[in-house]
Formats: sequence, structure tokens, C-alpha cells
Amino acid sequence: MSTIGPDSLFRMILCKPPSERTLEELELVYEELLHVKALTHLSTMVKRELAAVVFFEQHQHAGHVLFRQGDEGNCWYVVLKGSVDVIIHGKVRQHSICKKNAILSPVTFIECY
Repeated sequence: MSTIGPDSLFRMILCKPPSERTLEELELVYEELLHVKALTHLSTMVKRELAAVVFFEQHQHAGHVLFRQGDEGNCWYVVLKGSVDVIIHGKVRQHSICKKNAILSPVTFIECY
């Protein structure tokens, strides 16, 4: 593993089912979460709990819908690379683009950092 770059190692760990991660891998994930600006307000305990459940998803094709307005929220996303279009329907149509370190959730307002 020592010949793998840090980004590749992090991605490899996040691709493993969370229940199969070693304590060392959980610590590496936790340390990476410390650098996500959108998570700075969370306690150490919450970040450690996140490290035990987060996983990697990759969506390469434009137009892939992560969730729609009004969907019941059961997860949220952190954009590591690329961008996401966010469209909020209501009285005024709002459209924004979130890039790296954005948090996306159907339950809460989208935060773009």
C-alpha cells in the first residue's frame, strides 16, 4: 500500500464496505475529513462516526440526478472533484453550481463552499 498515492489510498478505502475497514483505515478517513471545510463545525466524535460510514460514489455522466427536490433525505454528498448543478424550484427558480467541498442533501439547504 505504501506505493499508492494518498488520493488513491483514500479512494480505495472509501470503496470498501465500511464494515470491512481496519482501525488504521478509519483513522486515515477521519484525518481526511478534518480537511473538509464544510465539516469544520462538527465535533470530533461526529467526524469519527462519519469516518465509519462514509463511502465513495462516482458519477461520470452529465445529467445524472442524485436526488430531486422533495425526496426524503437519507444521506448527503460531499463533492470531491468536478461540479454539480443544483436546481431549486419555487416562486423563483434558483440554479447554482457547486464545486469541490460542497455538501448536498435533499433535507437541508445546499451549502457550496
